[in-house]
Amino acid sequence: AGIESWTPEKRAKFLSRKQSFYRHLLKDEDLRRNPDLVDFALSEPLLGPVTQYLGMVPYLTRVDLVYSVSRGTEEKIESQLFHLDHEGLKQVKYFIYVYDVGGPEGPFTFLPADTSFRVVNDVRAWRKQHGTGDDESRRYLDNEITAVNAAQDIVTVQGPTGAGVAV
Repeated sequence: AGIESWTPEKRAKFLSRKQSFYRHLLKDEDLRRNPDLVDFALSEPLLGPVTQYLGMVPYLTRVDLVYSVSRGTEEKIESQLFHLDHEGLKQVKYFIYVYDVGGPEGPFTFLPADTSFRVVNDVRAWRKQHGTGDDESRRYLDNEITAVNAAQDIVTVQGPTGAGVAV
């Protein structure tokens, strides 16, 4: 069950928290004035591999231009912690850079799906064993990822404008 099945109150709380670290720059009117953005999202080079991966023709939920806000400190904000997205169990998201992204810019970082499934269970057990954190939290600190031997599986996506990844 994805975000669409949540109560209006739970959805509003989640979206307001998410707004604290993301800036969504496109509005519906922007997409109406620039239909090439939606056409691109529905193009065969993007939609074909997703259809093959999921084993079904997906529906497009959103096209967005998002800016991830940095606090300018060493402290990580929620969007920068490892986490599970709540939008659905089967989904594919494309992240395409509109600027060059290297180490200093904070590249997109993720764990492959098979590692993610393991990490969820292993971190929960690790937290119980060490009496730390919320057993049900879906936010994972770097030290927790390391503690459950998943750090070597981290994928970091750096690249020039136009580079990206589908996850």
